[in-house]
Amino acid sequence: MPHLIEQVVDDLLKPAGFRKAGGNWYRDGAEAVLVVNLQRSGWGRAYYLNLGLWLSDLGKVARPKEQNCPIRKRLSGDRLAAALDYDQPLADDERRKQIHAALKRGLGVFEGCETKRGIVSRFKADKLKVDLIDVRAQEVLGLRRD
Repeated sequence: MPHLIEQVVDDLLKPAGFRKAGGNWYRDGAEAVLVVNLQRSGWGRAYYLNLGLWLSDLGKVARPKEQNCPIRKRLSGDRLAAALDYDQPLADDERRKQIHAALKRGLGVFEGCETKRGIVSRFKADKLKVDLIDVRAQEVLGLRRD
């Protein structure tokens, strides 16, 4: 039986077209794969939610690891951090609510990013709020300015 955090993530992602493999969920787009990763902390009973976007032009990978994705985002915030930490006293309903809300917001960042054109459009409109767009992605997307 999956633990509560994993179940909340699974309940939101499966209806949205994601498939699960280990601690990761994947949704294939025309030119990109969206990855959601549930990472366990090495220090206690806390977890992190990481999102990544793998570009097909970088190679066909059925299940890319989030840490290898050239576009990445870690979901954050005090409420989410508490909800993802089993050492924090929080009612199950509140934990579910906070995780669900944060993950929906995080997925919204990648809305329309199934194609390179969609990614570039969101980037240029300043709607792709991520932690990292590495050099590989910048080159593939034509965003690199030397």
